[in-house]
Amino acid sequence: MGAYNTDSTKGAAYVFTRTGTTWTQQTKLIAADAASGDKFGYSVAFAGDTVVAGAYGKNSNQGAAYVFKRTASVWTERVKFTAPNPANNDDFGYSVALAGDTVVAGAFQRNFKQGAAYVFSASAVAAPTPGYCLVSKVKAKANAKTPLKSTLTASGTLDTGIGVPDFTGAATFDVGGFHLDVPVFNAKGKSITFASGGVTLTITPAANGSSRATFSVKAGGDLTGKVDLNGPLAFRFTNATNDLSGTVNLASGAVAPHGVTAPGLFVLKSSASLKGGGKDSLKLTLGFATDGTVPSAAEDLTIAFGGTFTSPLLPAASFVRKGNTWVHSAKAPGITKATIDYVKGTITIAATGIDLGTFAAGGNGVVVTVTRGADVRSASVRMAHGGTKLTY
Repeated sequence: MGAYNTDSTKGAAYVFTRTGTTWTQQTKLIAADAASGDKFGYSVAFAGDTVVAGAYGKNSNQGAAYVFKRTASVWTERVKFTAPNPANNDDFGYSVALAGDTVVAGAFQRNFKQGAAYVFSASAVAAPTPGYCLVSKVKAKANAKTPLKSTLTASGTLDTGIGVPDFTGAATFDVGGFHLDVPVFNAKGKSITFASGGVTLTITPAANGSSRATFSVKAGGDLTGKVDLNGPLAFRFTNATNDLSGTVNLASGAVAPHGVTAPGLFVLKSSASLKGGGKDSLKLTLGFATDGTVPSAAEDLTIAFGGTFTSPLLPAASFVRKGNTWVHSAKAPGITKATIDYVKGTITIAATGIDLGTFAAGGNGVVVTVTRGADVRSASVRMAHGGTKLTY
């Protein structure tokens, strides 16, 4: 049930479960980007393990609808839907409906009260990545003569998601069949490190307080049954606040072409200039897991960044192919560059004259959602705000 006036009209929705004749509150749902006046929960629809809640007051009544999914008893916000071409006072999300994984959101004020209804698929929505391990380099050498002298080295990024980065306390790290228990890390300059049982892990947190930390790991010993030189290699870091994982495919002991299979979406570069008054700018380079196949036809593209900015729909017809890349070639409000490289697995966006919303000094959680045709992927990161700059 919705409570759209609660918390200074930020709004909320409540889920109750019944055991016999007793009803118990299971959770309180709120939007990750909640703001006063959103009226989240004015409309609510429920089916199975999915809830959709409308917030028609979001962004000067442009409106939004939020999809939550339940795993066991835990509810997680999966995606925020907005109209492809939103306008103030549309009241998108004033009404919502849900049947299976089909979401319908009404905007009764659209086009001078002509109204509109928008249909979305919740089945294509992937959960925002709470954090991930992105592996960039691997070098595995099997010593056939003396297996115990075999070696593995790897490096990449540990992104801790939207929360405050925390590598204190006990942790574990797994790479293939190698396991490391860390009671506490040792400081080493700007890095932290720990070694035991032939495995050494070093982590260097971001100096600006963003969620992007780099890591390197070295392991020595027999690789038999632990590392397949021509197969998948899984990585996982855990501590009290993080569970970061990633997987790459190897070829001859190195990362294979298009070898990243998880995470599905990740942030490579992100920076923004915050001037306010609709004069903000954004530069964003994302990576995505791909098999390297370049589609014969372009796809529609939409990018959502944070709780305020969603790009206009960039239709497939506005892209032209240049080698392995589809490049946006038409005019779109605020968008100065949009390219998709299917071989490298990158999406590059540049935008100016846009409104990115407000950010607190210090760290800020940002959810980035990319919609390519029917493929919807999200990643959650933490960016640092200082002065007029937002950096990753």
